[in-house]
Amino acid sequence: MKQEDYDFFKSNGYVELGQILSDDEVSRYAELFEQERHRYGCFWRDTGIWQTIYGHVLLTAPEFDGLIRHPKVMEPLQALMGSEVCFSEICLRHMGAYAGETVRGLTSWDGPVGHRWHRDGGARFMWPEHPLRMGYIALLVYLADVSDKTHSFAIS
Repeated sequence: MKQEDYDFFKSNGYVELGQILSDDEVSRYAELFEQERHRYGCFWRDTGIWQTIYGHVLLTAPEFDGLIRHPKVMEPLQALMGSEVCFSEICLRHMGAYAGETVRGLTSWDGPVGHRWHRDGGARFMWPEHPLRMGYIALLVYLADVSDKTHSFAIS
């Protein structure tokens, strides 16, 4: 990870890694993603807002381990955390079309959008001893194009 990326993260709380997968890798993981949605649809949970999620993907598709442990993923994560990393949650999400108001920093896990802050945020997840004051980090990998016109953009 370049120093300027680290400094950007320190100032903004996120860093964009750009396209980390080759076109072939994107195609392979996108195909695997669709297979999971069709083969194991009964495991996917509808959040009631515009997405369905599946949180046990490594049980049915261990091939996704190659994505989360991809060298272009692990190097920046380890640089930001300052040591080895351990994934506590692997979650596939299908984000459908959404034409409502922009939602920032809020979730609908327990009710209407905006009901409470997301469980991954807040002071209880900050580690004061860490140079960036973080104990957890989220990585989002998109298998489709993302722009300011698509709903799929999210920062957790």
